[in-house]
Amino acid sequence: MGKLAMKLAQELAAERQKNESLTRLLEQRQALLERMRKA
Repeated sequence: MGKLAMKLAQELAAERQKNESLTRLLEQRQALLERMRKA
């Protein structure tokens, strides 16, 4: 049980990190589009 719980926690942390980097990419793209529209 302990090993399984640790494995699940690690996978959850990895998923969260992936989501954060995806969100950052989307935000960067939005900012780029805004700048292009204003230019």
